[in-house]
Amino acid sequence: MGNVNTIPVVSQAKSLVQLATGDVDGAAETQEKFIHECVGVSQVTSLVYLAAGEAEKAGETQVRCGKTLSNFADGVPVVGHAKGAVHHILGDHEGGNKALVAATRTTGVMAGGAAGFLVGGPVGAVAAGIATGGALDGAATLGSSLREGEYKPEGVFASVQEVIENPSGGAVFDTLAIPVFDGLAGYQGGKIAGVIENVAASKAANAPVDPQAAARAAEVRVYADRAMAIAEEMRETPGVTTGQLLKQYDVAMALDKKATLIENAGRPKAPVFDPKATTRPNVYPPGVQEKESRRKKFRTSRQILEYPCIIFLSDTQEVYTTTSTSEDQSTSTPSYPFEGTLEFYQELQRVITSFKLFDYANTYDLGVIESKVNAFLRGKGVTVVQTAKVFTKVMLNESETQNFKSEQVVSVLYGKATAEKFEKKNPLRGFQVLLRHQSESMGALHILLSHPQDMLDILPGLDISLFPPHIRQFLEDDLRNLTVGKQRRNLTEAQKLAMVEEAKQHYLKNPSERRKMLANELLLVAYLRLHMNPSNFFTHQFFPVSTTRAQFRVLFNIPTTTSQTRQLSICLSCDQGGTGKAIIYKSPGKDGVDCDCYEIITSFLL
Repeated sequence: MGNVNTIPVVSQAKSLVQLATGDVDGAAETQEKFIHECVGVSQVTSLVYLAAGEAEKAGETQVRCGKTLSNFADGVPVVGHAKGAVHHILGDHEGGNKALVAATRTTGVMAGGAAGFLVGGPVGAVAAGIATGGALDGAATLGSSLREGEYKPEGVFASVQEVIENPSGGAVFDTLAIPVFDGLAGYQGGKIAGVIENVAASKAANAPVDPQAAARAAEVRVYADRAMAIAEEMRETPGVTTGQLLKQYDVAMALDKKATLIENAGRPKAPVFDPKATTRPNVYPPGVQEKESRRKKFRTSRQILEYPCIIFLSDTQEVYTTTSTSEDQSTSTPSYPFEGTLEFYQELQRVITSFKLFDYANTYDLGVIESKVNAFLRGKGVTVVQTAKVFTKVMLNESETQNFKSEQVVSVLYGKATAEKFEKKNPLRGFQVLLRHQSESMGALHILLSHPQDMLDILPGLDISLFPPHIRQFLEDDLRNLTVGKQRRNLTEAQKLAMVEEAKQHYLKNPSERRKMLANELLLVAYLRLHMNPSNFFTHQFFPVSTTRAQFRVLFNIPTTTSQTRQLSICLSCDQGGTGKAIIYKSPGKDGVDCDCYEIITSFLL
């Protein structure tokens, strides 16, 4: 492990603890060891001694530094073992045993971390490293005690004994440092395990294929490619329903999976992808500029439903009610259950107030939507109270290879307690979900811009006057068609992408218009916070888009504004690339983000 007295920053932290506990002499001694034994610092100290004509002290300083390096080498796996063997050959059995024990301990801790990583990811690696270190120290203490015939503590037990016999801030610091360093060693072992796991998967994927199996797989893949081409053509065809499109995609993916199974016959089985068994990038410090990044998203055409749509068109309380026809349903048009949306408006009020507390500079004007919501709730005799903490800023690193880092305003859709309620095999278990704001590329604004018709289905009070002019005109035309009983216009994926790109250009010229859309983004936040929960969960799906990458989406059964049940497909950030590649954000203790998170890329109705 080395000596905490010789590690920059750690040594100074220890001295501060000693000073805080009144151990002035101990703090001075720690720094004396630091300047004479720390690699780099000790060389500067020796130069100062030489300049002052004290060559003997300069030499003694380098001897002490050499011992520090020797002690460090003792704890390095392989290096320490080789060093111990050399000590024994030269007759220094005490030094040899010391090096072998230290190297073996580090090896054990890293091996424990590797095992922990395979079970619980990086957190499991750290926990296993700490536990293994304690177990090894316990075994060493037992062996020493039996050999000496008296209690002979080793490792962390020796540090605890020192605290008992000579209590001081420095002794406590040294004791706590041992499990910290064990945790770091376990983490490194976990990283190595992740690399080995990925190499094994890569070798399995690239292993030679039996010629006959390859021929059969190629034949099946021809059919898979044809099926995928049909699906792509259907995606660009107006009038094709989501159900039809997804069925065709299912055919293509089933054929592709069959071809892969044929190819993999006789190959070593690749590790099962587990989002938790990957190293998540850390949250990065502020001030790092965001780079452009291409992202694949799930997109879909939408089905035509029968529903009355109620939306706010202006700053007044006027509402515009329309009714559409349906290809799939023939029931009579139900009345809009405005009275049945009390729970939604209560949640929306909490979200609005939470954002106002977050945006204390009043950058966004939420007066219109707030007055409407509060008026509605007061009309129901509901006390308007705010308690929730919903919004925060986090640094997101989405891919180390792309170096994509940025600070973003996000909403936390549910807390750790809800995350733990998902079933054990559910990939959402133990993860929170974030929703990015004011970004046309992903998150709440992107969902609104790319799937405005879907948002009309599920969001009471959606204000179409806040959309960019071309989308607002599209929605107004769509509503007029519904008024006269005409079929709604279905957009192709190319048209949706063009719509979003035009919105980007509009916001570049009119940035204040983007800020206005936050009111609609808050509607989406409230809706997801209300309905995105374990009881509404339907299924999850991983879609391989390459040999190392998978798209991840979950389906929730959710109500529309007419109390019908639809499925909301939520596409989440996820990467199958292995160590350092998973797009999962780690931000413990950051204003409501208390466990690792997925981020919503986009969402649409099925």
